[in-house]
Amino acid sequence: MPYRDLYNLRQKQQSPSLDLQWFRDQAAELGWVNNLKMVRTDELDSSILCGLVLRRPNLSDHGITSDYIIITSGDLKTNPIKEKTVAMKELMHLYRPFPAEENASALGFDTFVRQFFGHSASERTNAVMSEYKALWMALGVVCPEYIRTRFLSEYEDGRPISEIAAEMEVQEYHAVTILSDQFTDEIQALLK
Repeated sequence: MPYRDLYNLRQKQQSPSLDLQWFRDQAAELGWVNNLKMVRTDELDSSILCGLVLRRPNLSDHGITSDYIIITSGDLKTNPIKEKTVAMKELMHLYRPFPAEENASALGFDTFVRQFFGHSASERTNAVMSEYKALWMALGVVCPEYIRTRFLSEYEDGRPISEIAAEMEVQEYHAVTILSDQFTDEIQALLK
């Protein structure tokens, strides 16, 4: 199931938000996913890194499938909405299983961190672009388009963003992003 299929499936749902389990179940059905686990650890400091995905090729089928572990910071348990968004973003990496987008070395990770957080003017690495796309992919399936359009109208009519964000189960700044013109452009580019 490519991302487009996940997006289209989400459009058929009636709820402005879905449990993380629904997204996990969809990702677990991907043909290249042998096994998928989600764990939280206190060893990951959310002030440095909120989440990550680990991939290990499945040797029993010569690496055609892989085992994945989505890891989120234990710090996030006090903010379940942020934890859900982080986990969804990490799950979106499974829809783009391209080795060139991985950070498999200390040098690759160091370059990624400098470019992602340093506002580097240099050309973005594949890993940085992967993070960018994964976040937009996650935001793209938060709620169906028809509900997003309704929320946008309500927001323009004065409904507080805090209420809309609560219904979507996202942080307020993500709700603002989901209701932006940029959202439409980014999602359309991902669906091509």
